[in-house]
Amino acid sequence: MRSIIFAEDVITVASLHRNAGAGGVFLATACDFVVGSGDVVLNPHYKTLGLSGSEYHTFTLPKRVGEDMANKLLNECLPLSVKKAKEIGLVDEVIEGDYMQSLKHFCKKLIEDEDRYQDFLWEKEDFLIENESFIEQCKENELKVMHPEFWDEDSSFHKLRHDFVYKVCPLETPKRLKDKNA
Repeated sequence: MRSIIFAEDVITVASLHRNAGAGGVFLATACDFVVGSGDVVLNPHYKTLGLSGSEYHTFTLPKRVGEDMANKLLNECLPLSVKKAKEIGLVDEVIEGDYMQSLKHFCKKLIEDEDRYQDFLWEKEDFLIENESFIEQCKENELKVMHPEFWDEDSSFHKLRHDFVYKVCPLETPKRLKDKNA
């Protein structure tokens, strides 16, 4: 993830052609641009697996959507259409129709104007130099929280992971979904 965030000599583009959960969404947010197919559904949260998250998400998510929206996404644990994700700034471009052709066109447009391309890279490099210690502190804070989630025997992660891997069906609709449909 760090390699993507700190790739100051290239423009990075994430392509969400299929649905994505926490890791996939946060891998995408590490890139400079996020493009998604119009029918994609995102689940940008870890909480339902008993995890707080990682992958520099405490830096990349608020950078894209702001602190309040980041907290809302991480705590409400609701699915999000790629169209809604664009409205809130999580996704830069939604593609309907011929996805691969449109994705190629999007990427070509990013580099067509040599001056704009070079300016983007210089601004990116300056930003990364200026914010490197903050970005690394985000990662360190994430690791401090995650360590007990993985290694504490009483962590809810172990049971939730088991249920996920073995496709154990819940006995009732999760409260977070009931409240939205009430």
